[in-house]
Amino acid sequence: MNRAVLWLGLMCRVVFSQAGPPWNDEQRLLEGLLDAPGRYDRRVRPVKNATHPIDVHVIVGQERIAILSLDSRQQSLYSAASFSVQWEDERLSWNPDDYGGVEYMIVNTNEIWYPRLIMRKDGARIGVIGDSTESLLMYNGKVNTMNMIEYHSSCFLKQGKFPFDSQTCDVLVGLTTTPDSLVRLLPRLTKDYQLNIVNDWKLLDVTIEPFKLKCANFEVDHSDVTSVEWVTSPVIGDPRCMFTIDIRISISLQREWVAYTYSVIGPSALLGIIAAAIFWLPPDCGEKLSFGVSLLLGFVVFQTLVQEALPEGGNGEPPAALSFIVINFFLCGCSVLLTAVTLILHNWEVPEKKKNNNKVFCVNLGSTISQEENNYDLGRDGDALEDEISKETVATNWKRIAHRLDMLGFVLYVGGFFVNIIIFVMSATN
Repeated sequence: MNRAVLWLGLMCRVVFSQAGPPWNDEQRLLEGLLDAPGRYDRRVRPVKNATHPIDVHVIVGQERIAILSLDSRQQSLYSAASFSVQWEDERLSWNPDDYGGVEYMIVNTNEIWYPRLIMRKDGARIGVIGDSTESLLMYNGKVNTMNMIEYHSSCFLKQGKFPFDSQTCDVLVGLTTTPDSLVRLLPRLTKDYQLNIVNDWKLLDVTIEPFKLKCANFEVDHSDVTSVEWVTSPVIGDPRCMFTIDIRISISLQREWVAYTYSVIGPSALLGIIAAAIFWLPPDCGEKLSFGVSLLLGFVVFQTLVQEALPEGGNGEPPAALSFIVINFFLCGCSVLLTAVTLILHNWEVPEKKKNNNKVFCVNLGSTISQEENNYDLGRDGDALEDEISKETVATNWKRIAHRLDMLGFVLYVGGFFVNIIIFVMSATN
């Protein structure tokens, strides 16, 4: 009997020691809000009337928005943004006077109901709010949680105006299979956000707006499990069609073009200007053609070096800078070809006529006499002089043609070069 009483006393002591008074008012408040039986169920939306939606405020850029990288060749955006999500939970309200003046406290998000916001891009889903995220509870039932998200996403770049192009990348943030009749997202962008850009882009604008996804439902004929009828054009108001609201974040960026002008456009234009000098070199200098070939090789080496800096064309349109370099290369090649033609014309020589050396052999007294017939005849001297003058006249005419061809080539080259500049500026600015 005494042993039974002793065991009973020990058990009561253990029970009362475990169920002792709360450590402080915050613990007492937490136990009253979340641990009381039937007091809180995080699976249920925090609205008194189940037919009413709950308003969730999504604030983007509360701390900062960072553009970490935008790869033009891979067309991928790597960025980060802070999200502040706020909503009201009537079950988490209390009177501060009943709990020692406690007006707020911090709990893990997995202990309360919270909207399952995700970032949708390229088939990947990133949770905006995780179970380990801390939430701030206010005495009036306001709940606020904040998180910083880093994400990769593809961004289709239209780079026809490179390096003077501007791009806009979109990211969707929303709920999974949750219609707007249950949870209503209210986006907002802070005006005093801190912007960090660590690459060669500058921010033009950040916009945030609701984005209603198209209704995609289907009907299943239960008599035939394999029969599925897709509803492609549902009627607005059809109870089978549940619209979901996402938030579309649009980031508008402009490329910093100064560095590309110095490293890509400037050297190409300089090589194009130097190539015009090939037409002014005298043909007799011996370096006219080799100078043009050297410039042509310089263009090839330059294009190889800047190949990594040039992006791939987007939307089937080559970048303006690439077109500018290729056209300059083509003009330089044409100038070298024309130079070769002018050198041929400049050095054109009339083939000499064969001389008729008629020899007369006379046999006199057993000796053979060889005599050249009329070699120094006055008539033949006149013919030779005419041939020499004719040859010089023809050569002079070919040199004049070569010179005029050089001048014509110079005019055409300069005209083509300036037309190329005009086309580049128009394609980059329009």
